[in-house]
Amino acid sequence: MITIPLYLQKFIIKLLCKHIDRQNKILEIIDLNSEYRKNESVNKKLMLSLALVCKDWFKTLSDNLTVAVDFNYKDQSSNLLNEEINFHIDNNNNNNNNNNILEINETYSIIKRENIKTIKLHHDYRKPFFYKIIGPGGGGLTRAPEGEEEISIKEIDNKFYNLINFQKQLQKKKQQQQQQQQQQQQQQQQQQQQQQQQQQYQLQQQYQENQLINIPFKRILIRNINIITFNGNVDELIIFKFQENEVVKNNIQLLELEIRKNSTMDYLEKLKKRVPKLFSLYINCCTYLEEPIISEAFKIWNHSLNQLFVSHTFGLQRILSNNAGMLSNVKFLEVYNSAISLKDLTFLLSPMVFKDLHHLFVDICLRKLVYCLSDQQEKRSDCNCNCFTDYSSINNSSNYEDSFNKDWLELKEIITVTNKTLSLQSLFIGNSCSTFGSTLHWKSEKFKKSFINNFTSFLSWISPLKKFSIHGGDNSIILFNIIKNLKNIIYFESLVDRISGNEDNYKLNINSVISKNQHIKQFKLLKLTLSGAGFSKDSLIDFENS
Repeated sequence: MITIPLYLQKFIIKLLCKHIDRQNKILEIIDLNSEYRKNESVNKKLMLSLALVCKDWFKTLSDNLTVAVDFNYKDQSSNLLNEEINFHIDNNNNNNNNNNILEINETYSIIKRENIKTIKLHHDYRKPFFYKIIGPGGGGLTRAPEGEEEISIKEIDNKFYNLINFQKQLQKKKQQQQQQQQQQQQQQQQQQQQQQQQQQYQLQQQYQENQLINIPFKRILIRNINIITFNGNVDELIIFKFQENEVVKNNIQLLELEIRKNSTMDYLEKLKKRVPKLFSLYINCCTYLEEPIISEAFKIWNHSLNQLFVSHTFGLQRILSNNAGMLSNVKFLEVYNSAISLKDLTFLLSPMVFKDLHHLFVDICLRKLVYCLSDQQEKRSDCNCNCFTDYSSINNSSNYEDSFNKDWLELKEIITVTNKTLSLQSLFIGNSCSTFGSTLHWKSEKFKKSFINNFTSFLSWISPLKKFSIHGGDNSIILFNIIKNLKNIIYFESLVDRISGNEDNYKLNINSVISKNQHIKQFKLLKLTLSGAGFSKDSLIDFENS
């Protein structure tokens, strides 16, 4: 049996600690087949598995982890803290006893307070409150209500205060011990200057008490389940309700921020002082009046911005073109509640704005798309909207058809020739129409063969594509053709408004296709139902092949 030397074991644990910290600092997962809570659960299990191996592994782990999530460490009150560490250095025995108390209190906490550099919190905008996952609801793909425990603002303030005070006092103690050691060395070397050294030491002590003490705790990350808005009084934002300290006042990092009507530049200026990094920007219901605000937001947070969401906002091309130089880090783009045109789609897939786009969600009028991509003998009457193109059953002249064909060829040119570095791995085509809305109760037979082949050909242009999702009608016949012809696509998601025939037979048919195509890593089928409360999703198939 080969035994790895302890020093190598510790080295490997330290590398794993860096991985765990990196995963714990993630605010959102934008990988193709990963989910935030699932990733969090895997990370927790890894920490626990390493900690339970032996004492050396536990100690190495706790000495090198620097990120705490929802205060997952042992915390004492400020009174206990003062009793816990006695900073008078008159008696060596006292020092030894105090160190033992600290060690006993901290022994069984994987995350050590003295090492914490980052704290991540979770906030639910619907309640609204901060919370932590506990009990049976923790770490799963869905959160059970009994698995949440509220963390009040007062409790958060107290924990921040305790942590900062603890780390400051610990740093003071270390500095005092260093000074004491230096003084003892000086006394041994220069006995004749003992009196002068004592005076110098007292001056150093006085200076040390007054100077700013540097502590490890530097940043707060907040994962907002949905959005943080500032269309009202900016002081009412949850991040301005914390008691101010050196970390809160200028180093809070947020998952998402919303810009909408009534957002002002003054609010943005106040917000940027407290939030140096922003992960996602949500542009919602904006007009040309908000475009300066949007541009300023891009300017402030372009270095950290990874995700961009646009909803009910006109002038998309103009907004993105005007800020093209500040969107190079955006990898995740979703445009919904607005049917985009063919020219918009060409623009989004061009290299003009997004240099490294991995995921794209767009709403298109599927009725119009089916009409345009069907052969002449299979064309059927479409809607009278002009969302995707002017070419329709109403304007079925050779001029409109030639215009559409020209635009379609331009899209192909952009994808296959101009943007050779296209990195798009995930594409979601949703259904939206200014006339019929977002529902499409079509049976699979309405998607004709010529359309399916032409649409599959379009997807084949995007060579890096690995995941495809679609919403509208019974779209299974489209996915079957893609599965058969495009083996590079291995993740599928189908949102259907209706099911053709018996539901059990429908699922049986899809599962049969999945079993015959081993390249499929994931297939999700959800049925959407529209009610007064909005859309509800029922999961019918959730296949995953790891």
